[in-house]
Amino acid sequence: MDIGKIKNTIDGVGRKVNGFAAYHNFDQWQIWLAIALVIALVTLILIVIC
Repeated sequence: MDIGKIKNTIDGVGRKVNGFAAYHNFDQWQIWLAIALVIALVTLILIVIC
């Protein structure tokens, strides 16, 4: 696994989420909840793959 690539992917997702949230005017806690869910999903997928 390439750490730099993973970090870039996460940064890209973060920018997309911020833009999406600004456009749709979500509350802060909803954004963090969504991020937590994405991280949990990615972790689960990595565990299954590895």
